[in-house]
Amino acid sequence: MKMNDDSHGASPKRVGITFCGGCNQSYDRVALAGNIRDAVSGRRDFVYSSNGPFDAVIVICGCDCACADTEGFGRARILTVRRFLTADEVLSMLGDLFGQQDG
Repeated sequence: MKMNDDSHGASPKRVGITFCGGCNQSYDRVALAGNIRDAVSGRRDFVYSSNGPFDAVIVICGCDCACADTEGFGRARILTVRRFLTADEVLSMLGDLFGQQDG
Protein backbone atom coordinates (compact mmCIF):
# COMPACT_ATOMS: atom_id res chain seq x y z
CA MET A 1 0.00 0.00 0.00
CA LYS A 2 1.42 3.35 -0.98
CA MET A 3 0.79 6.34 1.19
CA ASN A 4 -1.49 8.99 -0.25
CA ASP A 5 -3.55 11.89 0.99
CA ASP A 6 -6.75 9.81 0.96
CA SER A 7 -5.48 7.18 3.41
CA HIS A 8 -6.48 8.89 6.66
CA GLY A 9 -8.43 5.85 7.85
CA ALA A 10 -6.03 3.31 6.35
CA SER A 11 -4.00 0.95 8.46
CA PRO A 12 -0.22 1.31 8.21
CA LYS A 13 1.07 -1.91 6.65
CA ARG A 14 4.77 -1.12 6.19
CA VAL A 15 6.35 0.73 9.07
CA GLY A 16 9.97 1.85 9.14
CA ILE A 17 11.86 2.14 12.40
CA THR A 18 14.80 4.49 12.69
CA PHE A 19 16.82 5.89 15.56
CA CYS A 20 18.53 9.08 16.62
CA GLY A 21 22.31 9.06 17.03
CA GLY A 22 22.05 8.07 20.69
CA CYS A 23 24.20 10.90 22.04
CA ASN A 24 21.97 11.55 25.07
CA GLN A 25 19.80 8.46 25.36
CA SER A 26 17.89 7.96 28.58
CA TYR A 27 16.47 4.49 27.82
CA ASP A 28 17.16 1.42 25.66
CA ARG A 29 15.83 2.48 22.25
CA VAL A 30 16.66 -0.82 20.56
CA ALA A 31 14.75 -2.77 23.22
CA LEU A 32 11.71 -0.56 22.66
CA ALA A 33 11.87 -1.25 18.92
CA GLY A 34 12.06 -4.99 19.62
CA ASN A 35 9.07 -4.78 21.95
CA ILE A 36 7.07 -3.00 19.26
CA ARG A 37 7.96 -5.62 16.65
CA ASP A 38 7.02 -8.43 19.04
CA ALA A 39 3.69 -6.79 19.89
CA VAL A 40 2.55 -6.68 16.27
CA SER A 41 4.16 -9.83 14.92
CA GLY A 42 2.29 -10.90 11.81
CA ARG A 43 0.03 -7.84 11.66
CA ARG A 44 2.51 -5.26 10.40
CA ASP A 45 5.74 -5.26 8.43
CA PHE A 46 8.29 -3.42 10.58
CA VAL A 47 11.55 -2.67 8.81
CA TYR A 48 14.82 -1.39 10.29
CA SER A 49 15.85 0.43 7.18
CA SER A 50 15.74 3.67 5.30
CA ASN A 51 14.51 1.88 2.17
CA GLY A 52 10.88 2.88 1.67
CA PRO A 53 8.29 3.41 0.70
CA PHE A 54 6.71 3.32 4.14
CA ASP A 55 3.21 4.09 5.31
CA ALA A 56 4.67 5.34 8.58
CA VAL A 57 8.05 5.71 10.24
CA ILE A 58 8.60 5.43 13.99
CA VAL A 59 11.56 7.62 14.91
CA ILE A 60 12.90 6.44 18.26
CA CYS A 61 14.83 9.26 19.91
CA GLY A 62 16.68 8.92 23.21
CA CYS A 63 15.76 12.35 24.56
CA ASP A 64 13.61 15.44 24.00
CA CYS A 65 16.06 16.90 21.46
CA ALA A 66 14.66 14.51 18.84
CA CYS A 67 17.58 15.24 16.53
CA ALA A 68 17.02 12.25 14.20
CA ASP A 69 16.89 13.06 10.51
CA THR A 70 13.37 12.49 9.18
CA GLU A 71 14.06 13.65 5.64
CA GLY A 72 13.89 11.10 2.88
CA PHE A 73 10.83 9.16 4.00
CA GLY A 74 8.63 10.61 1.29
CA ARG A 75 4.97 10.82 2.23
CA ALA A 76 5.21 8.47 5.20
CA ARG A 77 3.62 9.67 8.40
CA ILE A 78 6.21 10.27 11.10
CA LEU A 79 5.77 9.27 14.74
CA THR A 80 8.57 10.60 16.95
CA VAL A 81 9.15 8.92 20.32
CA ARG A 82 11.18 11.13 22.69
CA ARG A 83 10.99 9.18 25.96
CA PHE A 84 10.46 5.67 27.23
CA LEU A 85 7.02 4.33 26.36
CA THR A 86 5.60 0.83 26.33
CA ALA A 87 5.06 -0.86 22.99
CA ASP A 88 1.30 -0.56 23.57
CA GLU A 89 1.60 3.20 24.07
CA VAL A 90 3.59 3.59 20.84
CA LEU A 91 1.11 1.44 18.92
CA SER A 92 -1.78 3.47 20.30
CA MET A 93 -0.07 6.65 19.10
CA LEU A 94 0.49 5.03 15.70
CA GLY A 95 -3.21 4.15 15.56
CA ASP A 96 -4.10 7.75 16.45
CA LEU A 97 -1.85 8.94 13.63
CA PHE A 98 -3.97 6.88 11.23
CA GLY A 99 -7.31 7.62 12.91
CA GLN A 100 -7.68 4.13 14.37
CA GLN A 101 -7.92 2.59 17.79
CA ASP A 102 -5.74 -0.51 17.39
CA GLY A 103 -2.46 0.84 15.93
